Amino acid sequence: MDFLTGFQPPRHKEPRRGRLRFLRNLRTVSLPGFRDTKSYDLLAASPLLAINILGAGGLLVRLADQFSSPDAAKLSGTVNAMALLAIFAFVCVQIFCLCTRKVPLRFSENLLSRVVAIASANIGLSIVLLHHVSIPPPLQMLSSALMLTGAAASTYVTVWLGDGFSILPQARALVVKGPYRFVRHPLYLSETVTTFGLMLQYAQPWALLIALLTTAILFLRMHYEERILAIQFPAYRDYAAHTPKFLPGIV
Repeated sequence: MDFLTGFQPPRHKEPRRGRLRFLRNLRTVSLPGFRDTKSYDLLAASPLLAINILGAGGLLVRLADQFSSPDAAKLSGTVNAMALLAIFAFVCVQIFCLCTRKVPLRFSENLLSRVVAIASANIGLSIVLLHHVSIPPPLQMLSSALMLTGAAASTYVTVWLGDGFSILPQARALVVKGPYRFVRHPLYLSETVTTFGLMLQYAQPWALLIALLTTAILFLRMHYEERILAIQFPAYRDYAAHTPKFLPGIV
């Protein structure tokens, strides 16, 4: 204040407040745009990519053990090795799709739908934490055959799905050809076959209960995914009306 004139200069606002407001506005403007970029998609997929890469490494170790085991020359050992190879191929295709897929056109903002998707994708893996049991050769053959069939089918379906591959409920691409002509969720059907094949090699009834729980949650996951697809792609409703959800000609 000037004591001679009584004039008091205006007080300027704190620069810190202005910076905070600027950062808030910048976040509001830039975050939605960033979510539409491939960089954000890769960042969001990075935990899954890490899990798949570690899983691929573990499968290579399992394959090396399988080929060096005394049962490698037997039919059951050969089928089991082929099943592990098919699972390894499926994991590699997932890694490729996660890195090259399209940016989603629509996200589900429902937190429960995301929790369901993550749960259904991972609960089945907890089977391997149970005690591995010795089963009769015919049952071992059945287990390996189911795992081989399911993993090979999962690889084939994922290749068809391509840019539309996703774990969370998101609309990336509308795929209605190939295996999707017969059921709306052929990948989940294939993964379920693999899970039940794996379940046979572990302690019962806990392995069976985990497999059944995974399948039940899977149907809830399908519900959330179909809701997003129907919103983004109007043609999906007509496709869903003429195509079974999970089993050809039944469900």
